[in-house]
Amino acid sequence: MYALVDEYRQSGLSAKDFCEQNKIGLPKFNYWIRKKSQLNSNSGFIKIASNQKLPHTPVELIYPNGVRLQLAAPDPVLIASLLKIY
Repeated sequence: MYALVDEYRQSGLSAKDFCEQNKIGLPKFNYWIRKKSQLNSNSGFIKIASNQKLPHTPVELIYPNGVRLQLAAPDPVLIASLLKIY
């Protein structure tokens, strides 16, 4: 559906006209437009680049449901994937 959103944005048509031409319901298409916009928008996090090594100190993630994960050392890739899960 994201490909159709990209096609719509390049078409110059109104969302209504694009949906009629492609036999898509307008409310459903508007949902996907919003979803793609959210995907491309800032998540509230910023990327920090550093040449310094992180110290090997334990990291604890606490999810809103109370689940606690303790990691022996910070692994940015693992932490990012765990944050995306919730």
